[in-house]
Amino acid sequence: MPSAAINSAVDRAEQEQGAPLDNEQLDELELWQKGRALASVPPHAWEVIFEMVDSYADDSMRQLARINPGNVDQVRGQHAVYFGLNQMSIAFRNDVAAAVEASKTPPEFLRKQGPSV
Repeated sequence: MPSAAINSAVDRAEQEQGAPLDNEQLDELELWQKGRALASVPPHAWEVIFEMVDSYADDSMRQLARINPGNVDQVRGQHAVYFGLNQMSIAFRNDVAAAVEASKTPPEFLRKQGPSV
């Protein structure tokens, strides 16, 4: 569910445009707004956040290492948990980086409208 800031930006953009935003514009606006919020987080805080997110996969890997390799069902199950957490950690880092990068330039449709959004 979009945040109040995103809803407000959508309302202003639609009012300026005189028509509802299409899905691509909504996605661009949401990414830009999220990136603006994330860009305000100090770099040292990101180190802590990423460390915490990574720790879930790290803990899962340690749990996997403690399972007897002969217990195939447990190994497979724990490997699936580790794999999923690791993929989530990678996706989270990538999503944060993409949002922060997107925040550097407003979406093109907003630049055409002017600075009000």
